[in-house]
Amino acid sequence: MDQDQGLPTARVTGLVVKALGDDVLIYDLETHRAHSVNGIAVAVWRRCDGTRDAARIATDLREDGTLLSVTEETVQYALGELGRARLLTGPVTRAPAGMTRRQVMRRLGVAAAMALPMVTTIVTPTAAQIQSCVNNGDACTNDAQCCGSGCTGTGNNGCACVGNPKTCHVP
Repeated sequence: MDQDQGLPTARVTGLVVKALGDDVLIYDLETHRAHSVNGIAVAVWRRCDGTRDAARIATDLREDGTLLSVTEETVQYALGELGRARLLTGPVTRAPAGMTRRQVMRRLGVAAAMALPMVTTIVTPTAAQIQSCVNNGDACTNDAQCCGSGCTGTGNNGCACVGNPKTCHVP
């Protein structure tokens, strides 16, 4: 088989990949999104080399002992999740009939719920959002955030995040 047949291929450019135990954190430099990918989805993603379909990936995972009970449906679901997160290149074959997590759990059983491939995506803040300040009386979590109206000069000029709930306070 070759990569021209539309088989899943893991995207490797424009990504920063960091292993965190069994999971992997993947930061997409193009979209500025971070993806937390669990062990099952990682195992599938690492086998997406453009030469294997979902059935072959499932067989390989069982044969090498990585995931002894993985099914083709589980791999198809993982491919859908990875494709949605733009972690695959080219056309992505979705799970049968747009299968949802709930439908996969129903088919595989409740015990399989813990073994579902998951890709959780968060949007990271822009540089402007990171440097945003909050004004006097606005909610805060630490003193450094208090740099809005009334907090001028070097540092936070004595402004503090105080009280319960915490708010910025201008002295």
